[in-house]
Amino acid sequence: MQHVKSGKARAIVANSGNANACTGTVGAVHAKAMATAVARRLGAPTEQVLVCSTGRIGVLLPIVKVEAGIKKILTHVSRDGGHDAATAIMTSDTFAKEYAVSFKAGGKTFHVGGIAKALE
Repeated sequence: MQHVKSGKARAIVANSGNANACTGTVGAVHAKAMATAVARRLGAPTEQVLVCSTGRIGVLLPIVKVEAGIKKILTHVSRDGGHDAATAIMTSDTFAKEYAVSFKAGGKTFHVGGIAKALE
């Protein structure tokens, strides 16, 4: 939430299987570590990396494993990875929730896409 307040985002890092919720100070440190790992590799400010987690509540992240995964996955960053991201966060969902649109405004073409989780 601290990073959202700036109003600027250059990247989102998400993990599934572990919500990193109700984990106290250690959970906050782990979220910051995830943002820092992505920011460092993308050359972006840490405050412009948003962190999302989904999965089990009250369990600490295996942060060493998560950071190794970040390093590995950043070699596969793609403009075409939306569907992969939508399916990756399906912990208890029965189908991927994704949508994308393109539109023109001010003589420019914009592409906007989104993925979501079901509220259960």
